[in-house]
Amino acid sequence: MLADATKGLPFRDSAFEVVYPQGSLMHVPPPLDRAYRSELARVARRYIIHTEDVQESDSMFAHDNERHYRALGHRLVEARPYAFNLPGQTMKFEVFQLRKGDEG
Repeated sequence: MLADATKGLPFRDSAFEVVYPQGSLMHVPPPLDRAYRSELARVARRYIIHTEDVQESDSMFAHDNERHYRALGHRLVEARPYAFNLPGQTMKFEVFQLRKGDEG
């Protein structure tokens, strides 16, 4: 299915236990990144996992995922360098979990 998360995804709220947008948010410029993350949080029931490059360039944007997800009711439970970075890559692996007590 092809969809634009900055404009809304065609899924119901909490449709997926885990949402894993691997390597896509880094190509979404501000301020569209907030709509993107908000939509992922809407369709995620428990976890959102990001593997994103954290360097700024002409085609990549560094984002503060932790601050925005915290405001949306998620907490960072794991953050580390991505294990499969190629030379010159600075990808980071982050796992966000819906806060306990907020789960439906």
